[in-house]
Amino acid sequence: MSTDAGTRWHRAYTRPVGFDSELARALLEEVDRDTAAFFAGRRAEIQRFDEALRTVERRFEGNERALFLVYQGAPGCGKTSLVSHLRKARPEEIGLLVNVQPSDLASVSALTEQVRRTAEDAGPAGSRVAARFAQALASYLRMGGSGAELRSLMADRTARRAKVVLHLDEAQVIDESAKAGLLMLHTRGLGAPCVFLFTGLSHTAQRIDTVRGGSQAGENTVFNMGAMAAEECAESTAMMLAALGAGGGDAEKDRAAGLAAELSYGWPQHLHIAQTALCRELLRTDGTLRGIDSDRVRTESDRRRHDYYAKRLSGSVLGLRPSFTAAVVARVTALRPHDWLTLADLCEDELQQSGLAANPNFDATSGEFAAALVERGVLSITPDGRYDVAIPSMARWLAAGTR
Repeated sequence: MSTDAGTRWHRAYTRPVGFDSELARALLEEVDRDTAAFFAGRRAEIQRFDEALRTVERRFEGNERALFLVYQGAPGCGKTSLVSHLRKARPEEIGLLVNVQPSDLASVSALTEQVRRTAEDAGPAGSRVAARFAQALASYLRMGGSGAELRSLMADRTARRAKVVLHLDEAQVIDESAKAGLLMLHTRGLGAPCVFLFTGLSHTAQRIDTVRGGSQAGENTVFNMGAMAAEECAESTAMMLAALGAGGGDAEKDRAAGLAAELSYGWPQHLHIAQTALCRELLRTDGTLRGIDSDRVRTESDRRRHDYYAKRLSGSVLGLRPSFTAAVVARVTALRPHDWLTLADLCEDELQQSGLAANPNFDATSGEFAAALVERGVLSITPDGRYDVAIPSMARWLAAGTR
């Protein structure tokens, strides 16, 4: 991170208060990672969402179908926190955000009931337009298709900005049971402009296309979320330091923001870990950046990041023999298999070479092991359709742990 960039962020977010130790303790105690306290970056993803909202409004007169939008990527890349940010940043455009489960897609009635229930529970929350929109939509769904009030509202130029946004998290788990709801949204919609936002691992779009059948998602409806830029991670940390009222000069703030960015390896989950470690040091120094121990921040960040990697392997076949998992991941990194069968063949080859294929205690086929690598987020599917390690720092951790 350049000094000029860090100074810009410092000046943009600094407020004239002392160190806020109460906020620092609250940040240490925060366990909800669905929301990023200091959101930064993801401009391309936000722009694509805004384009989707404009598209469904523009075409609604003659095309009421929902627009499907998929944000997919490795665990910890910030998919869910992005949706949380969008909800807060677009209060007029998102008239109603409905969190759905796969079971809500099992039938048209189940889906409309979930939307209706959310609309009725929305009450006066949000903007005045959003409240009117939710009330009209609930009435429309309750009456089973008599949409006079909703149609009248949608004719209002100001109210037309309000949309329904459906959100399904961990969408890679959906199966054939979701077909009825997906088909309804894809063919006739809800009766109001609607964007269906899916967030999940890197094979989410493939899973959705499998359930929907022949109608595949277009290129511009799928967004592969990777690592954040170092500058974005530093920007988020600069926002945190300003909110805390951390004491120090611009150079010290730049160094602290740069340290957190370095320890994040570009991943929001890791950035949160690094920011928490930095926050703990600031409590120790009563908010003075000059007194923080960078080695302590680094040690805590490394330990917690490694614990996170270990948890991704635990409870699955991947954790039975970490050295074997590391060997497979190393080969995948080198070869980047171009399809599922090649990945499964690679796993089978490693099983045979390691002797685990004949080990009765290793109860997994090559296909099951390959599936676990993807489903646990160790591997991801790249935009060009190849399999690769999802988080490079995790591959290095695996390799280091088996030397």
